[in-house]
Amino acid sequence: MNERKRTLSVIVKSCENSLQQQQQLSNVLTEGWVLKKSETLKRWNRRFLVIKEQDGEHHLVWGESKYSAVFLGLSSPSSVWVLDASAAVKTYKRGDRRKIELSRRRNKIYLDSIESEQASADIDVHGWYETIGKILREKKIHADTTLIQADLELQKAIDTYKESVETMELLTNGRGWRAASTTSATDLSPDLI
Repeated sequence: MNERKRTLSVIVKSCENSLQQQQQLSNVLTEGWVLKKSETLKRWNRRFLVIKEQDGEHHLVWGESKYSAVFLGLSSPSSVWVLDASAAVKTYKRGDRRKIELSRRRNKIYLDSIESEQASADIDVHGWYETIGKILREKKIHADTTLIQADLELQKAIDTYKESVETMELLTNGRGWRAASTTSATDLSPDLI
């Protein structure tokens, strides 16, 4: 009986894990093989790159294989980048090949196509560049609209403050301050009216 319960619990856990893996895969926006320049040795290594959306954030994840990139990459912060408004993407040409530079604050990642033929490599690089660029544009537009809304709220608060100061100045006659919100008509002496 105990062995049967253990077997059932293993089956249930396996199903739950499979479901979680499917949910993780369903959030994948783009995936594919690229050449990534290593940060320390500056060598070009073949990596599986995944752009996925998780909790409203876009993650750039890479690993030596598809499964390490998709599943294990999220546990290693060195192989995960959050694509946010502080990130930038550009292409540059080195020799006869076009490559991608991703930067965020002081960190940079360099990507190249795995294709050896120049025409297909340019198409591959352009596809990655467009995908990452679209995500970053959306993030920057959202950040800009948030800043504009914050500016409008700040301007409204400043205007409200100015109005309250003007009201207080009207209630004073050189004899001290009386706040308009706490002063009623019966509290005012004839000197202040």
